Amino acid sequence: MIGSRPRTHLLGALPVALLCIATRAMPQSASSTARDSAGVRIVENVRPTWTARTAWKLSATPNLAIGPGGGPEYQFSRIASATRMGDGRIVVADRAALQLRIFDANGKHLRTVGQKGQTLGEFTDIGIMMRLPGDTLAVESLRYSSIIAPDGQFVRQVRYGPFAPGLLTVPFVAVMGRFPDGSAVVGDFPQGRRAPRGASRWLDSTTLLLVDRNGTVIRDVDRVPAVAYGPGINAPTPLRLGPEMVQASAAGHVYIGFGDQYTIREYDASWTLQRIIRRAWTPKPF
Repeated sequence: MIGSRPRTHLLGALPVALLCIATRAMPQSASSTARDSAGVRIVENVRPTWTARTAWKLSATPNLAIGPGGGPEYQFSRIASATRMGDGRIVVADRAALQLRIFDANGKHLRTVGQKGQTLGEFTDIGIMMRLPGDTLAVESLRYSSIIAPDGQFVRQVRYGPFAPGLLTVPFVAVMGRFPDGSAVVGDFPQGRRAPRGASRWLDSTTLLLVDRNGTVIRDVDRVPAVAYGPGINAPTPLRLGPEMVQASAAGHVYIGFGDQYTIREYDASWTLQRIIRRAWTPKPF
C-alpha cells in the first residue's frame, strides 16, 4: 500500500513508473508503433498489449499481511510509502507517526527509526520514500531529504539550493525523481498567480532543476505544466479533479506527464529527452 504525499499539487505516480518499466521491456507489437524524431524515440500505443490472460492481477489472498494485530508498531495511521529491500525486508513510512518501520520478509517488526523534529534522524513531515541503489533510502520532506543506510541508520540530510533570486515561485522545492549517481530533479510549488486577465481557468507551471547529491543546483532544466487553477475568493484555487502533473523515477530515468494528455516523457540523468510514450485516447467530459 503506497499513499500519496500531502496535497502540494506535485503528485507521485507509481502507475507511471510501472507503465514505463513495462513499456521498456516489451517488444514492439501490432498494438504499438515506434519511430525516431530528431533522436527522440516516440512510441505510439493504439491499444493495450496485455490481454485478459496476460495482464497482471492481484492474488485472491495476500501473500503477506502486516497488522492489524500486534502492538503499536503494527498499527498505521497514514502510510506515505512502502518498499521492499533487496533482502526481502519491508520498510513502511508512516506519515502521521513520522517514523519508518522495518519488518522482515515474514512481516515481523525489526525496528522503528525516526521521530518528529528537524535534526538528523528526525522528520518534519514525510512525503515519499525512494529506494536507491544498494538499498539506501531517500525520505523526502518538504524542505530537505533524509538519506538512510540499509540498516536504518541516518546518514545525512540534504538541503537544496541556493537558488537564483526570482527563479522559484516559493523558496523551497520537492524532489521529482532521483538518478543512480545521487543527483535528482527538483521542482517548486506553483501558486496559480500567473492568471491571464479575465480567465476562468488557466495552467500554472513548475520550474525543474537538476541538483547534485549534495543538493547544489547544477542547472535549471525545464518549466512544465503542473496544476490547473481557477479564481478563488482570496486566492487562486486548484480545480477540483483538474489535471495535475505526475512524475516517477525508475531504472535511471525520470518520467513526466500531465493529466490533460496521454503522454509520458522519459529523461535521463543529463535531462536529455529519450522517449515520448503516447496512447490513443478520446477525452470524455466529466
